[in-house]
Amino acid sequence: MKKVWWKYFNLKEQFKNNKIYFLVKLIFCLMFSISIMLDSILVFNGNIYGKIYDNYFTSIKFNNICILVLTFLVSYLVITLIEFLTDKYGKTIFSKHDQKVKNKKYFWIIFIVILLLWMPYILSFFPGGLFADTIVSISEALGFRRIYNHNPILYTLILKLFLEVGILFSNTNGQLVGLMLFTGVQVITMDLIITYFIYWTYKRGLSKKYIILEVLFFGLFNLFPLYAISLWKDTVFSLVLFLYLIYLADVVYENGKNLKDTKGIIKYSILTILVIFLRNNGVYIIIFTNIILFIVFRKQLLKKFMCTTIITIILCCIIQGPVFNKLNINTEFEENIGVFLQQISYVVAKDGSMTEEQKKYIDSIIPIKVIKKAYTPCITDSIKWNSQFNSSVITSNKSKFFTVWFKLFLLNPDKYTKAYLLNSIGFWDVKKAIYKGYINHMMWPDRIYDYLPKYEQKDYIQQLTNKSIRIILTPHLFISSAIFLVITLLGFIITLYRKKYKNLLIYCPLIATWITIMIATPLAFSLRYVYILVLALPLSILIPFLEIKEE
Repeated sequence: MKKVWWKYFNLKEQFKNNKIYFLVKLIFCLMFSISIMLDSILVFNGNIYGKIYDNYFTSIKFNNICILVLTFLVSYLVITLIEFLTDKYGKTIFSKHDQKVKNKKYFWIIFIVILLLWMPYILSFFPGGLFADTIVSISEALGFRRIYNHNPILYTLILKLFLEVGILFSNTNGQLVGLMLFTGVQVITMDLIITYFIYWTYKRGLSKKYIILEVLFFGLFNLFPLYAISLWKDTVFSLVLFLYLIYLADVVYENGKNLKDTKGIIKYSILTILVIFLRNNGVYIIIFTNIILFIVFRKQLLKKFMCTTIITIILCCIIQGPVFNKLNINTEFEENIGVFLQQISYVVAKDGSMTEEQKKYIDSIIPIKVIKKAYTPCITDSIKWNSQFNSSVITSNKSKFFTVWFKLFLLNPDKYTKAYLLNSIGFWDVKKAIYKGYINHMMWPDRIYDYLPKYEQKDYIQQLTNKSIRIILTPHLFISSAIFLVITLLGFIITLYRKKYKNLLIYCPLIATWITIMIATPLAFSLRYVYILVLALPLSILIPFLEIKEE
């Protein structure tokens, strides 16, 4: 027994057997322990709109260093325990039985069970929660506002289709009917995609007890029914990206075989296009993933697939770039530089090092005295939406903006780091989470535009029983986005441990999503931006154990 345990703590032997895994394991433990230490010196008053004296970092003391060391040791031991458990029970997760003999009735049983478990949420909040961005998309779809790609145009067009169908059914309240149809289709689609994933694992031999756990997880964890009834772009995008992930898992399982035929290439291309056009960071997720995919399957001679994919991505970039620019429907440039604006604003607010020339340039974008008064470390809105913010100074000479930004970084690296960490707290700190961007189960209180009708929500359970269970169904304890990231990365690490290197490809869209958000997040907390980490959680856990199909 001693020899069994010793192999997990023999660092020399571990490094010798799997150098990459050992180094990644140490890096993960170090980064996780640093995040916990940073949390111990973080003062956050719970308000994302708090000023620089509300949300800030204190200085590092001896007890904070102790927290770092202790967390490193504990996280290393936890991963070591997971290694032991995967060695002991890993072979029981997927069985070797004939995977062709499957009963399709289970698909519909799973679908109905999940739908029934979601029903209390659907009936309590029908036709779902309407977000502010969604109201903007509705006004664009109905022609009351100029359409542009801040909210993806494809999502707006989908909304437009449902609204027009609703108007066909009702002259007096057609828009509400359209929203009801949209909610109904979104709920059914989400249930179908989740059921498809569960059935996908079933066909590949996942043990029945784990399938039951999957059904209970998707059916009972409130972040699934609440997102099914959340009318915002993030639910639709995450569902499409989840389908893309499952297809990537199929690619790995089939060892690239499904990318050699025309049908498989068409499926992949359709998913690629949808991911790109349903979120503005979708193109970066696709590019990153395909670079890794081409490297992994470079020996499979997938020339037809590679050419098709490259052409598809280039055409999408042309449409989202020159074409959208020509039509003047692209997102404002300042939406993409939120992190950079926050770092510059932090230096100004903290009276950091600046030359007179830099002060003059910043003052031409937004007066320095306004920055000091308005700056909020956890959200960029107070700067980029300020009435005195002059975006034309930036857009007229983008290179100058980045030059000033970089030179300020050289003068204030510590302040840039703090500004960045404060503007992304919810994505790296496992202990911090708030309601902002977490769920969207209620109608937005401000309709934004008076000419739009007032959309009302119905609580059918209260109407039937004279009692509402909304307070029970509404989350009161919020889970940090970083927790889902940590679980995803643990799956990545165990995949390395088991030397399933091709399986790592499946994590690429998840990691790319988080990276792109960390580069350009406009606010410190928003689970909806990385909701795919929640949706794909069971897959992330199963990836280390997924075997390539035997011929």
